[in-house]
Amino acid sequence: MNHLEREILQRVVKARKEMGLDQYELGRALGLSKQGYNAYETSNVAFTIEQLFQLSRILGKPVTYFLGLDAPLGEERAELLTAYDRLSDAGRDQVLWFAKKLYEMYPRKEEKQEKGGEKA
Repeated sequence: MNHLEREILQRVVKARKEMGLDQYELGRALGLSKQGYNAYETSNVAFTIEQLFQLSRILGKPVTYFLGLDAPLGEERAELLTAYDRLSDAGRDQVLWFAKKLYEMYPRKEEKQEKGGEKA
């Protein structure tokens, strides 16, 4: 399960508990058995896009909440996005290429651990 999928799961569990629902109740609302829903919370099963929209309706949260897009950007990210938006298409392609190369060289610590690289 990647970083985003873990974040989505954590937010679904938090929203489920805030609504006072247990796994059985949320699973039933999604059309799943208790065991079927439990697989999402205990294993490497990720929610589909369709399920995120269902969860949004059931739990009363926007889809952006589950994706972690509800948090403010922060000054540094806002500045980066503003600069990116002002670039030509060729400039954007170069920034994206460079960012991917940087990520390959310097992934987040938790993603290194996930791939079996660095141990905590």
